[in-house]
Amino acid sequence: RAVLEWREAAAVEARRLYSHAASAGSAEGMFFAAMALCGITKHGTLSAHIAAHGLCLSGEALRLMRASAESGFPPAMYALGVALSSSDSNALPEGQTAASLGELDDSEAVAWWRRGAKVGHAASRAALGQYLLCRAVRTEEEVAAATLGLRGGGHK
Repeated sequence: RAVLEWREAAAVEARRLYSHAASAGSAEGMFFAAMALCGITKHGTLSAHIAAHGLCLSGEALRLMRASAESGFPPAMYALGVALSSSDSNALPEGQTAASLGELDDSEAVAWWRRGAKVGHAASRAALGQYLLCRAVRTEEEVAAATLGLRGGGHK
Protein backbone atom coordinates (compact mmCIF):
# COMPACT_ATOMS: atom_id res chain seq x y z
CA ARG A 1 0.00 0.00 0.00
CA ALA A 2 2.83 2.38 0.82
CA VAL A 3 4.34 1.79 -2.62
CA LEU A 4 1.03 2.70 -4.29
CA GLU A 5 0.74 5.88 -2.23
CA TRP A 6 4.33 6.80 -3.12
CA ARG A 7 3.69 6.18 -6.84
CA GLU A 8 0.55 8.31 -6.78
CA ALA A 9 2.40 11.11 -4.99
CA ALA A 10 5.24 10.84 -7.53
CA ALA A 11 2.75 10.96 -10.42
CA VAL A 12 1.09 14.07 -8.99
CA GLU A 13 4.48 15.76 -8.58
CA ALA A 14 5.55 14.73 -12.08
CA ARG A 15 2.38 16.22 -13.58
CA ARG A 16 3.01 19.43 -11.64
CA LEU A 17 6.59 19.62 -12.93
CA TYR A 18 5.50 18.87 -16.52
CA SER A 19 2.86 21.56 -16.29
CA HIS A 20 5.41 24.06 -14.97
CA ALA A 21 7.87 23.19 -17.76
CA ALA A 22 5.10 23.45 -20.36
CA SER A 23 4.04 26.84 -18.99
CA ALA A 24 7.65 27.98 -19.37
CA GLY A 25 7.53 27.03 -23.07
CA SER A 26 9.53 23.80 -22.90
CA ALA A 27 8.69 21.57 -25.89
CA GLU A 28 9.64 18.50 -23.86
CA GLY A 29 7.55 19.73 -20.93
CA MET A 30 4.54 20.17 -23.22
CA PHE A 31 5.06 16.68 -24.65
CA PHE A 32 5.32 15.00 -21.25
CA ALA A 33 2.38 17.00 -19.87
CA ALA A 34 0.26 15.83 -22.82
CA MET A 35 1.39 12.25 -22.29
CA ALA A 36 0.54 12.44 -18.59
CA LEU A 37 -2.94 13.74 -19.44
CA CYS A 38 -3.34 10.64 -21.64
CA GLY A 39 -2.26 8.40 -18.78
CA ILE A 40 1.12 7.53 -20.31
CA THR A 41 3.75 7.98 -17.66
CA LYS A 42 6.89 6.65 -19.36
CA HIS A 43 8.18 8.09 -22.64
CA GLY A 44 9.66 4.71 -23.58
CA THR A 45 6.20 3.15 -23.48
CA LEU A 46 4.70 5.46 -26.13
CA SER A 47 5.09 2.99 -29.01
CA ALA A 48 3.80 0.09 -26.90
CA HIS A 49 0.83 2.17 -25.73
CA ILE A 50 -0.02 3.23 -29.28
CA ALA A 51 0.22 -0.38 -30.50
CA ALA A 52 -2.13 -1.57 -27.76
CA HIS A 53 -4.55 1.34 -27.43
CA GLY A 54 -3.94 3.92 -30.15
CA LEU A 55 -3.46 7.54 -29.16
CA CYS A 56 -6.49 9.67 -28.69
CA LEU A 57 -5.61 13.27 -27.89
CA SER A 58 -8.25 15.80 -27.01
CA GLY A 59 -8.63 19.10 -25.25
CA GLU A 60 -5.58 20.22 -23.31
CA ALA A 61 -3.52 17.13 -24.27
CA LEU A 62 -4.05 17.89 -27.96
CA ARG A 63 -3.18 21.57 -27.46
CA LEU A 64 0.03 20.69 -25.61
CA MET A 65 1.08 18.00 -28.10
CA ARG A 66 0.51 20.34 -31.05
CA ALA A 67 2.49 23.12 -29.32
CA SER A 68 5.34 20.70 -28.60
CA ALA A 69 5.39 19.49 -32.21
CA GLU A 70 5.29 23.07 -33.50
CA SER A 71 8.25 23.84 -31.21
CA GLY A 72 10.24 21.16 -33.04
CA PHE A 73 10.19 18.20 -30.61
CA PRO A 74 10.33 15.07 -32.86
CA PRO A 75 8.53 12.64 -30.50
CA ALA A 76 5.62 15.09 -30.40
CA MET A 77 5.59 15.27 -34.21
CA TYR A 78 5.26 11.50 -34.30
CA ALA A 79 2.59 11.32 -31.59
CA LEU A 80 0.53 14.12 -33.11
CA GLY A 81 0.67 12.37 -36.49
CA VAL A 82 -0.56 9.15 -34.90
CA ALA A 83 -3.43 10.94 -33.19
CA LEU A 84 -4.41 12.75 -36.37
CA SER A 85 -4.35 9.55 -38.43
CA SER A 86 -6.50 7.54 -36.03
CA SER A 87 -10.05 6.97 -37.19
CA ASP A 88 -11.20 7.12 -33.56
CA SER A 89 -9.16 10.23 -32.79
CA ASN A 90 -10.49 13.20 -30.89
CA ALA A 91 -7.83 15.27 -32.70
CA LEU A 92 -10.26 15.92 -35.55
CA PRO A 93 -11.53 19.45 -36.26
CA GLU A 94 -14.15 20.73 -33.82
CA GLY A 95 -17.55 19.16 -34.50
CA GLN A 96 -16.16 16.61 -36.98
CA THR A 97 -16.06 12.84 -36.66
CA ALA A 98 -14.33 10.29 -38.83
CA ALA A 99 -17.76 9.25 -40.11
CA SER A 100 -18.69 12.83 -40.97
CA LEU A 101 -15.45 13.26 -42.87
CA GLY A 102 -15.94 10.06 -44.86
CA GLU A 103 -12.44 8.79 -45.59
CA LEU A 104 -10.02 10.38 -43.17
CA ASP A 105 -7.62 12.93 -44.65
CA ASP A 106 -4.17 11.92 -43.41
CA SER A 107 -2.35 14.86 -45.01
CA GLU A 108 -1.65 16.63 -41.70
CA ALA A 109 -0.51 13.38 -40.05
CA VAL A 110 1.83 12.68 -42.97
CA ALA A 111 3.17 16.24 -42.76
CA TRP A 112 4.05 15.76 -39.07
CA TRP A 113 5.69 12.37 -39.72
CA ARG A 114 7.63 13.91 -42.60
CA ARG A 115 8.89 16.71 -40.34
CA GLY A 116 9.99 14.16 -37.74
CA ALA A 117 11.58 11.94 -40.38
CA LYS A 118 13.54 14.88 -41.81
CA VAL A 119 15.32 15.33 -38.48
CA GLY A 120 16.02 11.59 -38.26
CA HIS A 121 13.28 10.52 -35.83
CA ALA A 122 13.03 6.74 -36.30
CA ALA A 123 9.39 6.33 -35.23
CA SER A 124 8.32 9.10 -37.60
CA ARG A 125 10.15 7.37 -40.44
CA ALA A 126 8.49 4.07 -39.55
CA ALA A 127 5.04 5.68 -39.44
CA LEU A 128 5.64 7.31 -42.81
CA GLY A 129 6.77 3.97 -44.25
CA GLN A 130 3.73 2.23 -42.80
CA TYR A 131 1.51 4.88 -44.33
CA LEU A 132 3.12 4.36 -47.72
CA LEU A 133 2.62 0.59 -47.53
CA CYS A 134 -0.88 0.48 -46.07
CA ARG A 135 -2.73 3.57 -47.25
CA ALA A 136 -4.00 4.70 -50.60
CA VAL A 137 -0.60 5.63 -52.01
CA ARG A 138 -0.83 4.23 -55.52
CA THR A 139 1.48 6.16 -57.80
CA GLU A 140 5.11 7.20 -57.87
CA GLU A 141 3.97 10.83 -57.61
CA GLU A 142 2.03 10.10 -54.40
CA VAL A 143 5.06 8.35 -52.89
CA ALA A 144 7.26 11.33 -53.83
CA ALA A 145 4.73 13.75 -52.33
CA ALA A 146 4.50 11.77 -49.08
CA THR A 147 8.26 11.38 -48.64
CA LEU A 148 9.46 14.65 -50.20
CA GLY A 149 12.68 12.97 -51.22
CA LEU A 150 13.57 11.34 -47.90
CA ARG A 151 16.20 8.72 -48.61
CA GLY A 152 18.34 6.65 -46.28
CA GLY A 153 20.09 8.89 -43.83
CA GLY A 154 20.72 8.46 -40.16
CA HIS A 155 18.33 7.42 -37.49
CA LYS A 156 17.50 8.56 -33.99
